[in-house]
Amino acid sequence: MRELDLEPVLQRGVLASLRDPDELPAVFVDEVAGTIAGPNGAELDPDVLHGDHPPASGSSPIVLREYTLRQAG
Repeated sequence: MRELDLEPVLQRGVLASLRDPDELPAVFVDEVAGTIAGPNGAELDPDVLHGDHPPASGSSPIVLREYTLRQAG
């Protein structure tokens, strides 16, 4: 699990509307796509969100914390 600062990603384009405090309550988790989506149809690329690939825009989320599971035993 990761905690991310998405500010760099939300600077321009369709994702910029997600910075509006009035839009924030309408943001939701798209369980089918496995990502975060907004009411205008904007979605964060799940590969970028999960840290698997860098974004094409060059703006990456900043990883604040990362948690890993340890095997019991």
